Amino acid sequence: MSAGRRFYRNGIVYSAQDPFATAMVVEGGRVAWVGPDAGAGPWVQPDDEVVDLAGRLVTPVFVDLLAAPGDAAGAAGVLAPAAGPVDPSSLLVVDPDAGDLVDPAGLADRGRGVLAVPARHHRDPVDLAALAAAGVVLALSSGRGAPLSPWAVLRAAVFPDGHPERGVSARAAFLAHTRGPRRLAATTGTVLEPGGDGGQGGLSAGAGASYAVWDVDELLVQTPDRRVAAWSTDARAGTPVLPDLAPGAELPVCRRTAIGGRVTYDTLSDA
Repeated sequence: MSAGRRFYRNGIVYSAQDPFATAMVVEGGRVAWVGPDAGAGPWVQPDDEVVDLAGRLVTPVFVDLLAAPGDAAGAAGVLAPAAGPVDPSSLLVVDPDAGDLVDPAGLADRGRGVLAVPARHHRDPVDLAALAAAGVVLALSSGRGAPLSPWAVLRAAVFPDGHPERGVSARAAFLAHTRGPRRLAATTGTVLEPGGDGGQGGLSAGAGASYAVWDVDELLVQTPDRRVAAWSTDARAGTPVLPDLAPGAELPVCRRTAIGGRVTYDTLSDA
């Protein structure tokens, strides 16, 4: 589907620019506007394609530096490097088998970023909390082999099996799977979108229009510590909310993916 003008309305747009956004206008390869439905009038043109999100969530596309363009993940809200997976030797890749060998403070002092692969099941998880606390630039990946849903990667990062103290907040994990990989890609000269101008991975006016539309159930603010009353749907907090990632919760289903404004995967009309 070509990169024309689209007006998305009646949804939830994950945007740091406007945590209350329910609508978005896309023009070509750029986001033209993000905000509430009621404020969209000046930005909407008569020939725009109008998309009723019916309460769905719009997020920046996830980025997986170890994914190949032909992976199934590429059609489900995940962007892979245009030229194929990044050479692991060009980055510090940390998986559950190597997590204890990493010195977070030393990495932060040297300005090194980490591409982390959260544990899948019953393995010793990477201590993402220690890496984040030290200020290390963190990116997440589902690793080599059969790709995981990006939300499953986030779940493993927020709720690591048997080690809740090693988890990070849902927001931190989300940023590590959207913005973090872009920061690491820049250090290796890795091209993601065609033209190489995808920005920092957020949805705001002027940003690259690489995004995904998701079917979701409940949206929350979450931390890895279940003892903390961190479940909130109160938008007055000014923090964009995310899907419930707790074990057993239904994970979002991708309905549309757009890269640089061009729709590359679409079942939205079938939903």
